[in-house]
Amino acid sequence: MMGGSVFALCGVTLALSLCELLLPGEAASGTKHALRTMGTLAILLILLTPSLGFLKDAAHSLPELLPDTSDVQIEDFEQIFLEAIEAQSANDLSDGVASLLAVEFGKSEADFTVRVSFFEDGTLQRISVQLQGTALLLDPEAVTAFLGEHFDCFLEVR
Repeated sequence: MMGGSVFALCGVTLALSLCELLLPGEAASGTKHALRTMGTLAILLILLTPSLGFLKDAAHSLPELLPDTSDVQIEDFEQIFLEAIEAQSANDLSDGVASLLAVEFGKSEADFTVRVSFFEDGTLQRISVQLQGTALLLDPEAVTAFLGEHFDCFLEVR
């Protein structure tokens, strides 16, 4: 394929040179310009033809590179999506509770480790707070009472 491209490139270049020599000087400047433009396009096509063939071959082998998902059911994707949403919701709620406690008690968010869990129906089941650092000086009952004002679930503060 590459030998044919080189041969075609030499042939087009030679033909363009001969045509330009046969055209008269100043009177045919527009014709020379058109000839050069068409010649440039022809050379460009000759140079791009091998790479277009490579892209065509790559497009045919693309399905072989992708994983086979024909045996995966839609329900599996829905279950994975719901689990991901639940995990992200638990992380966001844990971060929010830690921020709320930090603001209320004047401590750092790093002083509170918060874990949350949900029932199967998605309602909040439990909030567990572990005090660390300077938050160890706080009264766990005060923290529990503050969280009880905001959340209606089982609360555990240690």
